[in-house]
Amino acid sequence: SVGGSSGQELIHAVGESVTFSTSVPVSGTLLYKGDTVGLVFNKQSDTNSSEKFVHRLQWVSLTGFFTLSDLRTDDSGLYTVESTRDPKRKQEYQLEVYERVSAPQVIKTTSSSSEFCSVLCSVRNGRGLNLS
Repeated sequence: SVGGSSGQELIHAVGESVTFSTSVPVSGTLLYKGDTVGLVFNKQSDTNSSEKFVHRLQWVSLTGFFTLSDLRTDDSGLYTVESTRDPKRKQEYQLEVYERVSAPQVIKTTSSSSEFCSVLCSVRNGRGLNLS
């Protein structure tokens, strides 16, 4: 039977690398949104079949892992790693790639007629960002 579990969430910033930690030691595939983007057959790999991932997707024969480097926001989506031989397994990964946020800008204002001051802290490109 094919072993596997529900999707694993991976969150990375633009420019980083991600390794899909399901080993494909002999034969298998890496799918992106249902399309094959990486193929391993009898320990030989083809990771340049997709124009989108050319020169950024590698398969490491020592570990059997696929690694995607120089991440971009449009790399976000569902990836599926399937090992079809020795052993059979399948794992889904939901990758979210975020823009890096800017350095925080802190502005302090004081009132001459009061002992109170206010502080504003802001960042740019903060999709999904929590401030406290």
